[in-house]
Amino acid sequence: MTSLATVVARWRWLVLAVVLLVVATVLLLAGNQLLALKARLADEPLAVRAVVIAVGLAVLAAAGWGVWRTLRMPARPARDEVVPDEAGLRARAATWAEAGADVAAVRTELDELDRRREAGSVHVAVFGTVSSGKSALIRALAPGAAADSDVLGGTTRDVVHYEWQDVRGDRLVLTDMPGLSDPAAGLDRTATDEAGRADVVVFVAEGDLTREEWRALDAVRALDKPLVVALNKADRYEPSDREAIRARLGERFGASTEIVPVIAGGTETVIIRDSDGHEREEERERLPDVRRLRRVLQRVVDRDGLSAGRDRAVLLLAARKLEGAVQAHRRDAAEALVSRYARRAVVGAMAAVAPGSDLVIQ
Repeated sequence: MTSLATVVARWRWLVLAVVLLVVATVLLLAGNQLLALKARLADEPLAVRAVVIAVGLAVLAAAGWGVWRTLRMPARPARDEVVPDEAGLRARAATWAEAGADVAAVRTELDELDRRREAGSVHVAVFGTVSSGKSALIRALAPGAAADSDVLGGTTRDVVHYEWQDVRGDRLVLTDMPGLSDPAAGLDRTATDEAGRADVVVFVAEGDLTREEWRALDAVRALDKPLVVALNKADRYEPSDREAIRARLGERFGASTEIVPVIAGGTETVIIRDSDGHEREEERERLPDVRRLRRVLQRVVDRDGLSAGRDRAVLLLAARKLEGAVQAHRRDAAEALVSRYARRAVVGAMAAVAPGSDLVIQ
């Protein structure tokens, strides 16, 4: 369940618009009353007028403070969901399956959790917006991986896994996911769910984050698992600008979030000056640099309790899907009940206009 503070923070501009609309409406409706009050106060002692003015200023100050708080309230990830007991969740899913609910998605999540536990590998979800360089980063981390990337954006349409073994022999599975804000329906949900199943999340950004990226990062942080922000195309920024971006991210997320400049590779446009002084543009391959990211991932993988965060996130994901399946089952049952009684009502109404209808209705 999302807290009130999180809802207000996420929709604070809409809340502000509603508040301003309500205030404007109240002011318009109270206009005549204010004029009448002014006329009455003209004959009152100075002390009475001072008290009324003070109360009015206090109300205005309180309203202004409320608007300021709405604008300044930081977006905090929701952490008020209770992680369900795994055995109880599996039993509840079985019970609702017997009742006719479609719990296939829940069983898929639990089966995948079992499979990853048995494999003993570490899943690293590469997360980010369209064309941020996710696929190129995977190719740089795991040379030979055939993940497609396209400058037009949105090439990655499915969740694709690539294996990578680090220098210590740990087996990592890099997950290339659909980009956020892709026009294709449902991709954001797919990417978010896969991030929940992962042990570590790498969020790829090209620089200072957009509003959509901030929102996506808040959602990932709510999963309560290791998060690494990879600032791609870091060579395009001056060192001072790069540090300013890292400082802003650090203020927002604290020391628990690793912020790593990277160069995922790809191509770049350079200006070539010929011997005769003419200039021309030329596309060149950009050499990747992910050495620091490799070291950070190695350090994260070596932490104790890494799989516990994954298990919690998957159980929460499965519980939400079970709740959705239960609600859908109840809704379908209610609609079927209404439809059945509606048909009976129609038959009764038609019989009521025919001879002997009282016997039919009975």
